[in-house]
Amino acid sequence: MITNTYNGDVWPKKRKISLKLTSSSAEEIESTLQDIFTGGYPVVLSSGRLAITCALKNSFVGKTVGLFPYSSQCVVSSVIQAGLVPVTPLKNFTFDISYNQWGRYNDVLVSPPIIEDSVDSFYPTNTQILRTGARYEVWSLSKIFGLNYGAVLWCKHKIDADRIRSFRNSKRLRLRAFRSLVRTAKKFNTKIYFKWEELEYQNLELLPFEYGAIFEIVKNWQKFYELRLLEYYSALGDLGLDFTNNSLETDGVIPVVIELPENYTKKSNLEIIELHRFSNPKGLLKIRIFPYQTKL
Repeated sequence: MITNTYNGDVWPKKRKISLKLTSSSAEEIESTLQDIFTGGYPVVLSSGRLAITCALKNSFVGKTVGLFPYSSQCVVSSVIQAGLVPVTPLKNFTFDISYNQWGRYNDVLVSPPIIEDSVDSFYPTNTQILRTGARYEVWSLSKIFGLNYGAVLWCKHKIDADRIRSFRNSKRLRLRAFRSLVRTAKKFNTKIYFKWEELEYQNLELLPFEYGAIFEIVKNWQKFYELRLLEYYSALGDLGLDFTNNSLETDGVIPVVIELPENYTKKSNLEIIELHRFSNPKGLLKIRIFPYQTKL
């Protein structure tokens, strides 16, 4: 067993672009999502960071946004792009954005947040969303499925969903195509990354074939869920852990990582890493995990 430092990436590898391209639209995807989940109104956007910015611009009242501890840079940037100031609240302060870390439901909130950040929570179909009572919930299709783009912003109120949809810029085809191009190269160059980020916050629609890739997943959501569930149980078996002691998270959400018991000593050639979990009643907690989704 190997324990070492880690960059924090625990999500599925990026999917290869399929040679079989299909077209779809945001409206078709949203209609399908509306049919298979309950409790909100979905808006399909190009990324999770954009979804946070759109939600804050649409509804937030105030100047400072209370973030969860150790918020990622993309969450901080999203707040700044909304013209607001990100802050890390003191203990027992209300969070405006709450993170269900690695799919683990954060049930230690003092009051409902504005945004429930569920970017990596993989729900089964027919599940209730917006469980914290938040006005918005964010899913990242990149972190859940390994796509290079795509997010779902769930809105508690239909009027919010309709307003945010109206701001999607669908007319600038060349700019959308350029954004798609720089997205594929952003990891190779800092200047390209910042150009992509600049384009991302312009709230451009995705291209038809990008919507097509999302729709192929959404219409087969439960199939993908069941495949991931098999992979989760297979990883438990590889670790020699008892399935009955490693249940799914609240409402059947599949964990992004497998947290190891404190007394875990089984020797294996699997990479075990140390990270911090902060959605915890006792505060920041160092744990050992196996990021099985990075191996998929």
